[in-house]
Amino acid sequence: MAYQVDAIFRAIDQVSGTAQQIGRNVDGLSGTVTRAGQSMMAAGAKMTAGVTAPIVGLGVAAAKAAIDVESAFAGVIKTTDGLVDSTGTLTAAGESLKQQFRDLAKEVPLAVEELMHIGEIGGQLGIGKDQLIEFTRTIAALGVSTNLSTDEAATALARISNIFAVSTDDMGENVARLGSTIVALGNNFATTEAEITNFALRIAGAGKIAGLSQADILAIGTAMSSVGVQAEAGGTAVQKVLIAMNTAVTSTGQAFVDNTAAIGMMEQKLMSLNANLVRYEAQTGMTAGQMRDLYQAFREGGGSLEEFGRQLGDSGRQKLFETVLAIDATREAMAALAAEQGKPVNTGNLTTFAKVAGMTATEFKAAWQEDAAGAFQKFVEGLAAEGDNAVNVLSDLGLEDQRLVRSFLSLANAGDLLGETIAMAGEAWDENSALTREAGLRYATVESQLAILKNTFKDFLVTLGDRFLPIIREVVDWLKPLIDGFSKAPDSVIATGLAVAGLVAAIGPALMVMGALTTALGFLLSPIGLVVAAVAALAVAFATNFGGIRD
Repeated sequence: MAYQVDAIFRAIDQVSGTAQQIGRNVDGLSGTVTRAGQSMMAAGAKMTAGVTAPIVGLGVAAAKAAIDVESAFAGVIKTTDGLVDSTGTLTAAGESLKQQFRDLAKEVPLAVEELMHIGEIGGQLGIGKDQLIEFTRTIAALGVSTNLSTDEAATALARISNIFAVSTDDMGENVARLGSTIVALGNNFATTEAEITNFALRIAGAGKIAGLSQADILAIGTAMSSVGVQAEAGGTAVQKVLIAMNTAVTSTGQAFVDNTAAIGMMEQKLMSLNANLVRYEAQTGMTAGQMRDLYQAFREGGGSLEEFGRQLGDSGRQKLFETVLAIDATREAMAALAAEQGKPVNTGNLTTFAKVAGMTATEFKAAWQEDAAGAFQKFVEGLAAEGDNAVNVLSDLGLEDQRLVRSFLSLANAGDLLGETIAMAGEAWDENSALTREAGLRYATVESQLAILKNTFKDFLVTLGDRFLPIIREVVDWLKPLIDGFSKAPDSVIATGLAVAGLVAAIGPALMVMGALTTALGFLLSPIGLVVAAVAALAVAFATNFGGIRD
């Protein structure tokens, strides 16, 4: 009997040793498999993070860049003729212009979308497609180099060019010369490029009628704003004097004042401003009346025009405010012209203008016809020589408005300022290089170079994204009828679809539960898990006296 017991124990030891060996082998295999799985998971995570995610992200960024550029160029198409055919497909000219905008963004530190927005404004203001890139290049340089925003610069310079009847073929060069002249004057006198431009735009109509050049009106605007005369008041004052001079010279011997042409030009300007006003009112949700009331309250509180403009913040509100000011100034100028319309001509005005300028009537008439700016300058210098009598001189000429008197006395007392601005404006116009030099300095900064680098990378994304756009359009075209059909399906079909969608939505949580159960099962099948399960089963059996075990 003892022998049998010993044999049983030896057999148990052998089985136990074998079981332990198997257990060790299983544990080793389990560890190997686990480590292999962990290595694969780590490699997969690294692959996903380092390769898959960047590739997907690059694709998304490329598609978005291409979509943004396509949308921006749609604005150019809207305001410029000849860029698409009857089917809406880009023509060769359209493709070429789009590429030129993209190339320009790799030269200047402005995003291609902003450059295209400048082109959109240019097209709206009559710039031809062949001149748009040169126009945009100039406006971009002004936006980077001066305190003019690109919107302000584009609108003002295009309008000045239009008032002076610049041909479409010459528009690009003309805007470049305007820009160079503005920068040269802004760099050398006590004013800003924005003030010069705003003033010049206000007197452009009267200046054209009087025979002034574009450089001349910029020079007068510089001189006036340099002595603190604001464009709203000073612009109207200069218009009145220029028109009075021109009337005195050209209407001598005629019976009545005829301001028909000048009023007609003002009406055209007013129509354009009103069109912009409607657009800005829609963008901001404010009316012109509300903006005027807001500005009036600000001024009554002691605020300045410049401070009010800065506090508006939003560019749309700023544009609305500037348009309201321009409309008010234009209406004021038209009212002044209309008030003089049909009045008997005072032939003595020519003599008065001539006397103050130090000339005879014949000499002043000849000087006005040959060099209106020079004659205007001589008259301003003569006002300074009149001293206290200058007010009476202006009164004799019918120029009694107090703002006009203050404006011209301020300019007259500034010495040779007007002569200096006229001379510099002429030189800068002829050289046409000041803006290029200024922009070159700005473009060479690290900040600008980083912006250009960003634009270059974005252009690369656009090139990639252009490959995706046809695919995206096909997917959209496929989805639209599918979505439309589902929305029009019977209620029973929609209910079934929602049920299926709910079932699909439940798959994810169900998989999570199954995963948790599977993990728990894996733990139970491990040696430790089996021991834990056995102890738990023994505890349950003991508690319930299963099979009489507790007894």
